[in-house]
Amino acid sequence: MVSELALQALGFVARVDGRLDEAARLHFRRFARARRSSASLAEMARALDDALALYQAGDSLMVCAARPCAGAFGFDTGDRAAAEIARQVAMPVTRTGCQGHCKHKPVVCLRVDERREMFGHLTTDADRRAMFDYAKSAHALKSFVVPDSNVDAFRFDLEHGAFEPAACLGHIQFLSGRFRGEGQYANGVYKFEKELVGTYEAGGRCMTLRMEARYPTSDGRHDLHRALVVVGLASESNDKLVGRAFTDGGDMHDYEVECRDAGLEFDDRSPDHGTVWKRVRKVLRPTREGYEEWLYVDRGDGLEPYYRIAMERAASG
Repeated sequence: MVSELALQALGFVARVDGRLDEAARLHFRRFARARRSSASLAEMARALDDALALYQAGDSLMVCAARPCAGAFGFDTGDRAAAEIARQVAMPVTRTGCQGHCKHKPVVCLRVDERREMFGHLTTDADRRAMFDYAKSAHALKSFVVPDSNVDAFRFDLEHGAFEPAACLGHIQFLSGRFRGEGQYANGVYKFEKELVGTYEAGGRCMTLRMEARYPTSDGRHDLHRALVVVGLASESNDKLVGRAFTDGGDMHDYEVECRDAGLEFDDRSPDHGTVWKRVRKVLRPTREGYEEWLYVDRGDGLEPYYRIAMERAASG
């Protein structure tokens, strides 16, 4: 049975990333006293030293088991749950006391190859599965640069100031994940398929949208179109979103994105290279299953629907 003092010490060591100078040790003693610890100064020092040894022993996922993290959004941090998480991530999982970042609850600390990163806001089972998959891959690669991961929405950067992706990029959050759908043109005849993967990048400060559309051809094959779009804030002083698209045809387009209700709207390029429309407008709206995408064109009499596609969330792997 791990003592409360040992849990508190390990949470504190994770919080300061193992930097136990005299000021940090004094801070811990004050913290322990505030938590009504009756341990002596020698016991506190020994608990910190033991926690530091465990912290530096190798890769691990440290789960905050103190309130308010414990049980937040149904996150089980008990011994049995920790053992199950360890099985999923294929690395040691350690329960800790408070790691000092309660506003991000529930919080985990990931240590890989003597580096540490903090993650929080793991509010759903899907969030936690994504985090555990990422931890497993990071441990295997000995790197925090993991292909096809989508955890930047949970990462909080302690060195470069506070940033809340959920607040600042909330209007594009519904595009995070993997989606598939079938689109249909307004004439009701021609159909096409589309896939999209939306991933937070740069610590949650922007999102990349990787997409592929497949259009059937008369000879039974498919005409493939691929694009990469980067969407982020124009600046941290406002909530204006901008986007830049790169296509497989070698084109690059910039967009100003308007946030309308819960969705997004922006002027787009012509979907038909042989036709010049007065205006092309794209509208994205979240749905229970994923989101829907509408394209409107103006032939001279105002905007009218050109196509609609319902995108449904798909399994990530």
